[in-house]
Order: sequence, then structure tokens, then C-alpha cells
Amino acid sequence: MKKIIMLIAMLLPMSAMASIPELTALMERYSTNENATVVNLNGDMLKMAMAESGEADITGLESLNVLNTEHAELSAEIATAMETLLQGSQLTTLTDITADGAHVKILANKSGETLGDVVVYVREGAELVVVHISGTIPESMLSELVGGMVEM
Repeated sequence: MKKIIMLIAMLLPMSAMASIPELTALMERYSTNENATVVNLNGDMLKMAMAESGEADITGLESLNVLNTEHAELSAEIATAMETLLQGSQLTTLTDITADGAHVKILANKSGETLGDVVVYVREGAELVVVHISGTIPESMLSELVGGMVEM
């Protein structure tokens, strides 16, 4: 699980076109649930954080949203909602990994050499993390981050 979280952490400073309204609504729905943690950062806050850390240029970044729970029943409920949402979306699956009881899926809108609306979905046992990065990122930048794991 630590490797998976590190993968997400590497993706966070980068960016990922327009927001996915259904995903935004899903995160808002669970923002008041005591068994879930929802973090929403807008582009200005992210730019300030990246400026301090000296990370990559994130001018295309609009927002970062994270939904996390370790509650088994809630995790199952969110997983079902995510599967429905992702099946009905126009997102392209960049990678889908199932190993050692963990499931990691990275999806994005793909337009030429540019990715938008990157969604990272991680589930291991009762723990579930959904990361939505709204904005744009060059495909080459994502490829560099995850190396051969992502076939595009």
C-alpha cells in the first residue's frame, strides 16, 4: 500500500480539462461523513504549495480533490459508486493493476498528447482513496513518472 500511496504522491504535484461533475458530487456527498476524509484544494492553493517546494510547473492545474476512508462498509459503497461513474465516463484507462489484495486504477481524458481529469482510484481491503486532478498535463510527464507501468 505504501508503494501505491507513493505513486499517488508523485502524481499530485503534477496536474491533470474540465471537472467531472459526477465525481465532484460524489466527493461532496461524503464530505460530511465522519468515516471519510475529503480534501479539496483549488489551483491557487496548489500553486502556492508547489512554489514553496520548487516542484514542477503546474500552470494547467485547476484543482485537486481527495476522498479517503478506512471504513469497510463506506469503502464498499464508494467503490460501487465509482465503478458506475467510471463506466459511464469518457475517461481512458491508463493503467489497471490488481496485486497483493490492492486495486489501483489510473484514468484520464486523453486528447492527443495532453491528459485531463486524471483520476487515481486505490482500494486495498477497507481502505479506499480517490484522487481527482483537474487541469491539464502533458502525456510525457505522466509517462516519466510511472515509467513502463502505463501503456498509452
